[in-house]
Amino acid sequence: MNNKKSNLGEFKLSNDNQSAAQISCAFASPTRVEIIVQDQLGRAVLSKSFDADETTTCLSINISKLDSGSYHTWIYFEDQQLIRSLKVTNQDAGKGLVSSFFKIFS
Repeated sequence: MNNKKSNLGEFKLSNDNQSAAQISCAFASPTRVEIIVQDQLGRAVLSKSFDADETTTCLSINISKLDSGSYHTWIYFEDQQLIRSLKVTNQDAGKGLVSSFFKIFS
């Protein structure tokens, strides 16, 4: 009998320009993992599926196209549903409307 339990950690942003978010994991058996990222209004902005097994130690999602802000991630695997927070701070955060406006006249 396998007494090992599956578990997931918290999201950590990549060290580069925060283009990816990784979550550590351990699974007791092969499983399908679904991650859905929702914005503050509850709209799904990203969805990713993984086929994971006992050797999987980390799951990674590309967040480079997400705007800076706070998100909720819904993670489904086996018979579990987890919610994790994700805070995104893009390198382009200071390059919004004002920056774009000045580029027009430069």
